[in-house]
Amino acid sequence: MSTTPRLKNHQLKVFSDCLNILYGQPTGDDPVEAVLDVLRQMTRVDSMAVDEFKAVNGVIVGHQHITSRGFDGHPEVAVIPRLVMKDHPIIKHAVKAQGPEPLRISDFVSERELRKLSIYDFNRKIHGGWRDQLALRAKVAAGTLNITLNRDRIFTDEELFLFDLLMPHVRRVLGRCALFLRLPGNDQLTPREREVLYWVTKGKRDEEIACIIKSSPRTVNKQVQAVLAKLGVENRATAVAQVLGGAL
Repeated sequence: MSTTPRLKNHQLKVFSDCLNILYGQPTGDDPVEAVLDVLRQMTRVDSMAVDEFKAVNGVIVGHQHITSRGFDGHPEVAVIPRLVMKDHPIIKHAVKAQGPEPLRISDFVSERELRKLSIYDFNRKIHGGWRDQLALRAKVAAGTLNITLNRDRIFTDEELFLFDLLMPHVRRVLGRCALFLRLPGNDQLTPREREVLYWVTKGKRDEEIACIIKSSPRTVNKQVQAVLAKLGVENRATAVAQVLGGAL
């Protein structure tokens, strides 16, 4: 985009609402699904897919399908990326590009050229085809998480700009979840209790935790007490020692 798009009031409100959802609610045991819920609120899409890629020197050496929406009854969606890697313009660009900016397929090929690509044929067989695809990327431990959004009309510059603004927050939330979801006691603690426990291990006071997770100090204190009871310890120091010992 050569110039920064001018956003409308309703677009700014949607963006603000999505931020509140991202930071204000626990994401549970599957943060990727929670992120997809937020992305779907940003704008209308027909289907979504999440895949994890690993690239070495610009060459994809690993692929794993994570989840998808809008492809009900079509399990073959899990292998489509592997089959279309060679001629998919977004994938070819993404494995070489360093920037995390959103990529839309309409910036690489015309609609006529799109219809000649293998990715279009696969999706047309599944749900009638689509006009544009947007790819959003986030670094994860095993490589790059690629989220694709498909629909029957072009993603606008304003939408592209909104997703560009949102993705740093998505990456931050996914990184935070990757940390606290590794804490022991996952079967005992609720997602919110696990998140509170993570910040306790970082030495945060109730007031600081309340600010981070957008709650009240009183509520956080009650959650801390619940965590201590479930872990069978008397104080925070013992809980931290138990958690860090288990994590190490």
